[in-house]
Amino acid sequence: MIRFANIIVFAITICLIGVITYDIYSAKPDLNNDELAILKGKFDKKGRLITKRKFDKIYNKVIIDTLEAIKLPEKIVDALNHQVNLLENSNTKKYKIGSLRIEKNQLVETSLQLKRMIQNKTIQNLKDSFQFFQLKGYDKKGNIRFTGYYVPEVIAKSSPSDQFNIPVFTMNSENKKDIIGYISSIAELKNIKLQGSGYLKFVEKRVLIGYSGKIKKETQVLADTLQTEDVDVDDDSIEASLRTEIEVDTNDESFVELEDKPSGAGIVPLTSFCSIAVDRRYIPLGASLLAAIPILDENGNILHHKYSILLAQDIGGAVVGKGHVDFYHGVGNNAGELASKLNHYGQIWLLLPKKIEEDSK
Repeated sequence: MIRFANIIVFAITICLIGVITYDIYSAKPDLNNDELAILKGKFDKKGRLITKRKFDKIYNKVIIDTLEAIKLPEKIVDALNHQVNLLENSNTKKYKIGSLRIEKNQLVETSLQLKRMIQNKTIQNLKDSFQFFQLKGYDKKGNIRFTGYYVPEVIAKSSPSDQFNIPVFTMNSENKKDIIGYISSIAELKNIKLQGSGYLKFVEKRVLIGYSGKIKKETQVLADTLQTEDVDVDDDSIEASLRTEIEVDTNDESFVELEDKPSGAGIVPLTSFCSIAVDRRYIPLGASLLAAIPILDENGNILHHKYSILLAQDIGGAVVGKGHVDFYHGVGNNAGELASKLNHYGQIWLLLPKKIEEDSK
């Protein structure tokens, strides 16, 4: 009898361990009307897919057979119009990323086709209209780190005072510094630099400024890298050197005054929960992507992943490599609170029209 009781206790213990393990490592189907398509599989607490599969190529052609439905906001139509403008104004006509060769007109066609499908309410046929190329990520398992950024709003004054005594400099037409206003905290100034841009809220107006030091340094370094045809973009040492060079220029307090709508490196307006910042050696500006986005609860814990369409419209100094994208959350404190919680993993597939050529290597 004692032996039988021990067996029962052992069996119950094993079952409890299984339940706890499943709860920790599986996506939790906490659905609402806007989250119709859920990525299935087993995940750790940060959203990494647990799999033995490893990708050899940077982009890997895969078949998506679990995309049951997808629902997109209406504002994505305008975002896709911006995407087409971005591509039409780009001087780059062809891209080679690892073994994948892409032409600009294919990226344009993808944006136009997505727009037609959304307007015609046929987006559920996504998997029948495109080829999917999965980005392998740092771990070669397809896990991509999603972080968030936003445009902060900071109260500013035209004249200094005891409280508002931190000057904000901008460059004038003679390439000399002018003081555009005064804010109350160095931390707020650093946050604008970290996010790349921010609004100064004066009593009579609101001025959008961008951090010119980081942007100029980043553009220069990325351009130098892109001009080197023999660079292996799958070399992690190049990613490390790129990050180091970008961080050198962080003491520059210079900002530039921008137009009143936040824009990315592609010089088109950003759209919250749609635009992302990327390392354009791996994801071309103007690329349209299917993404399994990590969905969090109010405490910042991952619930599951949601399929959505993301548009590569920006770059960022902290976004380096094939395993990281920065997700734009919008303007203001609420957007900042959401953005600060996101540091989790999802997956990304580059969308391209059918009949895309790939090197045999």
